[in-house]
Amino acid sequence: MYKPLFVETLLNSNFHQQGDPVAIEATVQLIERLEKIAIALDQQFGDDAKENILRYGDVDYGLKQILTYHTHTSASMCEHDYNIFLFFVINKLNQAERILDEELELDIKIKN
Repeated sequence: MYKPLFVETLLNSNFHQQGDPVAIEATVQLIERLEKIAIALDQQFGDDAKENILRYGDVDYGLKQILTYHTHTSASMCEHDYNIFLFFVINKLNQAERILDEELELDIKIKN
């Protein structure tokens, strides 16, 4: 069964270094992966699936705030804010990974 690896990337120690090009690229890839899975969920299970399973709107926003932290594009984004967004995103994506892996037969292939 397919299991997307969101959380593994988020827990990587390199991911937490502000301004690190690897962390920036990893965040961009997570946002793209989230979008692809959201589209697949919509197609397979209907319009509400991406919100019910991924909490798509909130997680997408959280990942974009994490990207803001990594790219220094907001003076108001501090490490404390980053940690709150990171904790929220990890929690929601952990739940989503469990649902996708254990409960759904999601027909999607995404490069990791």
